[in-house]
Amino acid sequence: MRGLGEHVPGVAAVAVPYTLGEILYTGSGTALVAASAPPHLLGRALARWELSSGVGRAAAPAVLTALLASGPGLLWGALAVTTAVGALAMLRLGPTE
Repeated sequence: MRGLGEHVPGVAAVAVPYTLGEILYTGSGTALVAASAPPHLLGRALARWELSSGVGRAAAPAVLTALLASGPGLLWGALAVTTAVGALAMLRLGPTE
């Protein structure tokens, strides 16, 4: 069995870029949602944004670390599948304008 120290570079390689991405888009995400939502749906749009991003931020570190511990193939496969599912959901359920 491999030691915990062998996973540190891999965890850092995933966690550091992920955290930088979170920092870069977090400040502008709420403003973009507020600017693009119709005035009568602003509260609903902001609540949906905060719920979806909050759940993702809370679960991501544990899920990514568990996937990385299982192997890089599983980690990247899961990320590719969830990205594809999210893109398809946006194409199907997103605004048509």
